[in-house]
Amino acid sequence: RIAFSAKIKTSTSCNIYSWDVNQRCNDLQLFTKKGNVHEYHRAGYITADTPDVDGWHHVHGIHVHSENGEKPDLARIYFPDANHNWDVYTADVKAYVLEQNCQALVMNPDMEEKDLYWTYTDKD
Repeated sequence: RIAFSAKIKTSTSCNIYSWDVNQRCNDLQLFTKKGNVHEYHRAGYITADTPDVDGWHHVHGIHVHSENGEKPDLARIYFPDANHNWDVYTADVKAYVLEQNCQALVMNPDMEEKDLYWTYTDKD
């Protein structure tokens, strides 16, 4: 598993909910090539509908690679389909391998211990 994060800013405000390439903010994409196999994956999404106070949208994601994506000959991170009339800026682009550690898993308790973990609400 690989975690990705980045910041993206455009010269014009963009809309994360639009599929129209003339309005849409871009997601983070991962391209891998291993031998003759090419794979394209969306590796990160913009996490908030409005930018931060400095105008940056924050992009985060976790990618689980396929067998063909493991140890590729070439890997490229990019922001596809940017509006050709916009300037697109990126900062703090990071990719790092997540440790596979199951110690943090939370298990549901059995019914004898339910009062230690569960509560009720009378809200509709």
